[in-house]
Amino acid sequence: GSSERYRWLSGLQLAGRDVEVIVRAATLPASLVSKSTSAESTRELYGLLSEEPIEAVVLALASAPTDSPARERLRRYLVELRHVRLAITGDDLAVLGLAESPAVGRVLDAVLGLKLDGEVTTTEEELAAAQRLIEAGNLL
Repeated sequence: GSSERYRWLSGLQLAGRDVEVIVRAATLPASLVSKSTSAESTRELYGLLSEEPIEAVVLALASAPTDSPARERLRRYLVELRHVRLAITGDDLAVLGLAESPAVGRVLDAVLGLKLDGEVTTTEEELAAAQRLIEAGNLL
């Protein structure tokens, strides 16, 4: 188990931080396979995987059973979702009247979620969604 790994790695006289990184690298792919299966939306899948090292996602894909939903979701993230970008920026939000603040990031993240879920596809739709979010005030 986990304590055996720590004991074995401690015997190699590695720094504590290095031990943590190695243990995480050894266990993360299996965790990502499980998490990718439980994601209920494209937005959630992106959120789960975008914060993880790309190497771990690749290893998770390699270790996922061939015909599992996790394999397709991990592949989709690597090939498609991780490359999704917004056409709008904080400058566009400033034009819409949103002052520079943490709210800018929250609005952009929310619009990205809409884009990932296929609810917005064009620059105009991104701007309209941002405007609605700003007017609603929920993220401010």
